[in-house]
Amino acid sequence: MQFPRSLCAAVVVSALLAACGGGSGGSDSPGPGPGTGTGSGGGAANPAPAPTTASFKAFGQLDPASAMDAPTLVGNVPVNAGGLVNGAFFIGTLAVTLTPTSDGGYTVSNSVYNTVLTRAGLIELCNASGLGDGTNGLKSRYVLLPGTANAVAVTALKGRSFKLYEDCAQTPRSTALFQADGTVLEREAGGASETISAAEVAATFGTTGFTTTEGTSIARAFQLASGKYAFVSHGLPGGAGNARGYVEFFVEE
Repeated sequence: MQFPRSLCAAVVVSALLAACGGGSGGSDSPGPGPGTGTGSGGGAANPAPAPTTASFKAFGQLDPASAMDAPTLVGNVPVNAGGLVNGAFFIGTLAVTLTPTSDGGYTVSNSVYNTVLTRAGLIELCNASGLGDGTNGLKSRYVLLPGTANAVAVTALKGRSFKLYEDCAQTPRSTALFQADGTVLEREAGGASETISAAEVAATFGTTGFTTTEGTSIARAFQLASGKYAFVSHGLPGGAGNARGYVEFFVEE
């Protein structure tokens, strides 16, 4: 849906961070010390558990349409006991370090991205935008969807309402209600509303997206580990309204 620029459909069904690491449990008898054989002697303490990690699917601002079905896979992301990302990882060749903050968010250490937004396990990385671009001087560049999120058809979103988060703004830009007839009712934060046609919605969640003179919007929907739904929306670079492209996510209320 060329959901104006706000509902630029984006499938973002998101899942909670999934721990995939975990060390081996100890036994009643001590194991061999580091660097030792199986002979007798003073054994060292059992090895410390391996760091717990999670995986994500990364959707980038400059990605082609095909990346919506084949996002960049981000693995070995360190997470703490509470399931929050806590440490360094790579998005392709881009090195990023996220550190949890007391309010449930993150700080980011990277030469390019300096602002983070997180909701329901989804993460948005942003930085300063160009003149007349972005929101309050920021632009969302990457959306990280938990690796445990499962892709679903857009029909799974019917009857559900979503909030749009873009450019790392802490408040939602708009809401989107997927109606039984395939249309979407979008309400901007300022109060204006618009109905997106069923044809536009279907095209946006289709193979190549929905294209107008303003640009092309493409989205994909997911179900998160929590059972909630989300979708990621991507505006391809090019066109009068999407010259620099954008990426954003919608999470179920």
